[in-house]
Amino acid sequence: MHLVRYRYVGVQVRVAGPAVAVGERGGNEASDTADTGRSVVSGAAGDVGDPRRQARPRSLAEQRATWLNEAAAVLGGAEAVASMVQTALAPPAESTTIVDVRWVAQTASHILAVTEQSRSTWQIWHVRAETQRQIRNIDMPSEHATALVDLLVDEVLDRRSVALVAPADNIEELDALQRTDGSSVYTVAGAALYTSQRILDAEARLVAAAGCRDGSAVDQVAVDLALLEMAANGTALDAGQAALVRQMCTSGARVQLAIAPAGAGKTTAMRALVLAWTQDGGQVLGLAPSAAAAAVLAEQPGIRTDTLAKLIWSLDHGDLPDWAAAIGPSTLVIIDEAGMADTLSLDSAVQFAVVGVRVSALSGMINNSPRSAPAVSFATSPIPTAPST
Repeated sequence: MHLVRYRYVGVQVRVAGPAVAVGERGGNEASDTADTGRSVVSGAAGDVGDPRRQARPRSLAEQRATWLNEAAAVLGGAEAVASMVQTALAPPAESTTIVDVRWVAQTASHILAVTEQSRSTWQIWHVRAETQRQIRNIDMPSEHATALVDLLVDEVLDRRSVALVAPADNIEELDALQRTDGSSVYTVAGAALYTSQRILDAEARLVAAAGCRDGSAVDQVAVDLALLEMAANGTALDAGQAALVRQMCTSGARVQLAIAPAGAGKTTAMRALVLAWTQDGGQVLGLAPSAAAAAVLAEQPGIRTDTLAKLIWSLDHGDLPDWAAAIGPSTLVIIDEAGMADTLSLDSAVQFAVVGVRVSALSGMINNSPRSAPAVSFATSPIPTAPST
């Protein structure tokens, strides 16, 4: 066993093989160092001896003290460490879920609220899936779980939902043409649609707000100047885009929506809308259902953006941010991708902005989408009138 001296790092290590030394410039020289059976470390400060002889093993008490100091520095003190250890060694006992009438009522209300956040109409399959998610952590036999799911589904659909059914045809099917539940074999099983009274009330308020025409409007001259400025900068709007901008700027509608397919130029039209509104002395606030959509909306100059969820959370907790508290009579609120927002959130935003006389116009720039909330379709469609006789 011999030693190899690496002069460029000043360290000798023991390796098997002939004794050689590597110089600073790659040259080798024989080492006459005797094999003493140990490594020798030498540095700029001189030889310090075998590090294995100098390193002293730490006792368990010393190691625990080191760990305690490190944990205290991270958690914020010895008391925090003691609390964490106590929680880990003696976690609080999990409370046993008692499935009684009160629990069934509370859980059914929660299932309905969760369903309302994702859709304005639902079927039995949507409610059943959410019910199974809610009871998955309850320790009970499988046969009892199945019965509990059926009970909660019936509670949600029969007592807390509104069935959207066609008028009865007063045709009574023969027994041979009825299912075990009494429904006709000519109907699709599980295809019945449901909604809730909260959804219906929110849609009614949205339709009523869409009929208000007492909001602020932009002067026609300001609209023309904005369109001319866009054209002078190389972005000329087509007839449809210009009509959209003129209608939203001058209609005075409290709630107004623009529906167009992807690629139709809604973003370009919105730039002209923001330009006309701000040049006439107004302010523009942009809201979107998601942070990604809000980030895209923020790319437009002259507009302050945030998420619709942030506004709803602030309204629920009574903690309005500055941009929401600053909404006034000359503010235009643009909800981008409004068809992706749930009906209840859209209604809350409209009620805050319109009924509270804090905004003069609310515009929704949305795509044609089968997932659009029915309230959007109602607000953008002409109100049906009775046929003339």
